[in-house]
Amino acid sequence: RRVPTMKQLGYWDSIRFGADSEFLRRLKAVFGPDAIVDLDCGPLSFQRQTETSLTGGSAFGYHGFKMGARRQYEENAKRFHRSSDSLYIDFPLTKRPFLAPEPMLPERNRDREARRHFDVVMVSDFRLPGGTNMSNAEEIKAQKRMGLKTGLVELSVYHLNPDRSLNPRILDQIDGDSVEMLVFGEKISCDLLVVRLPWVLEHWQEYVPDVEAKAVRVIVNQPPQRDYSPGAEVLCDIGRCADNLIRYFGKPGSWRPIGPLVRDALTTHHAAEMAAIELGDIWPNIINVDEWRRPARPRPHKAIRIARHSRDQYVKWPDTPEAMLQVYPAGAGFEIHVLGGAEAAREVMGGVLPANWFVTEFGEAEPRDFLAEHDVFVYYTHPAWVESFGRVIFEAMAVGLPVFLPPIYEPLFKDAALYAEPHEVRARIEALMADDAAYQAQVERAWAYVETHFGYAQHAIRIGAAMGRDLLPALTPRAAA
Repeated sequence: RRVPTMKQLGYWDSIRFGADSEFLRRLKAVFGPDAIVDLDCGPLSFQRQTETSLTGGSAFGYHGFKMGARRQYEENAKRFHRSSDSLYIDFPLTKRPFLAPEPMLPERNRDREARRHFDVVMVSDFRLPGGTNMSNAEEIKAQKRMGLKTGLVELSVYHLNPDRSLNPRILDQIDGDSVEMLVFGEKISCDLLVVRLPWVLEHWQEYVPDVEAKAVRVIVNQPPQRDYSPGAEVLCDIGRCADNLIRYFGKPGSWRPIGPLVRDALTTHHAAEMAAIELGDIWPNIINVDEWRRPARPRPHKAIRIARHSRDQYVKWPDTPEAMLQVYPAGAGFEIHVLGGAEAAREVMGGVLPANWFVTEFGEAEPRDFLAEHDVFVYYTHPAWVESFGRVIFEAMAVGLPVFLPPIYEPLFKDAALYAEPHEVRARIEALMADDAAYQAQVERAWAYVETHFGYAQHAIRIGAAMGRDLLPALTPRAAA
């Protein structure tokens, strides 16, 4: 048994704690779940544990459940077990097969009172699907381009399954060098701490690293209510979030809405709650247009292909069948292609979607690839809902689709979009599709606007201002565009 085990698995991982459990999981992954047998007998040995041992420690110990470093290590190990062709681990270990939190490494920072320094620490729920972590990932990528060291702190929203893994887009950015996941028990300092999604602050969470920040920004990427109709669901208590921010990080910070519509919602509907909070300039999402731009416009089809991409929630759709059919026309002249699901739209339509609808569920296609196949992007939503920013809007622009929106978006996107009331949409689309020069001119206007207002350079300017540093020279010319 020893020879085949050593040949395929090698050695225990070179970490300070948790290597025994990882080796057993690796053993089962290679040789099957029956490779380990629990003997039906009394204990054959007793574990030695003291108050000062790692296993008994408050931060890195095991107290009947995984948290902090142990939980993050286990998640990284499971990903390695699922994705690697070989689960062999050598000794002495010269290159780690997967990332481990810094406190678990033999070459860790041994000064318990010293703080490891990061340029930026980002705080969010990095498990969430959708726009929140698309935006987090884009800012991490921009900070890498600037040569900054970024630390990530997980604060969880309570409606998600606690066993849910980190978003793959975030995992792809964590390299253990320029981007690290920080865990409970670590002491950290940073020039700038950025909290995205204030909901994560609402419920006090125990297992959070100790972070001292010179400056704090709270990015309000969604209004505190689901919508602003009577009896609408309240998503977070602003006052409690503000109090917990100070408890966690010692500063009230500057709160930054991601767009003018969120700012209007805060000042109109939450003025009393925001009275003691500094509300700063907007903090729009960013994107690298060069990564999204399609090589060419699709060849003409018999029908005009309208694309739409969003979460499948009632607030993301028009609220009546009449409005729905005005902006997403039925009939042979159009195809409506939806990414993200359309059950909420089906309910609005009385349980049946028109025959010209083609629905791709969330996660079944990459947004960039999906958008590249279509002609125009049309985005109309529930009239009582406040769209925070609409990341999907500028993703469509970056790909090269003309975008049709209600006029409420004009203060944010200016001439990068085409604005129409619902009853005007069909005729406006048909006119644009009949004029190739106008189509291309709109695409190029949108590209220029998105690069200027939502490119990486804007992120360099705003975080540089918060940190007291000029970060623009660190960007390559293309990334700075």
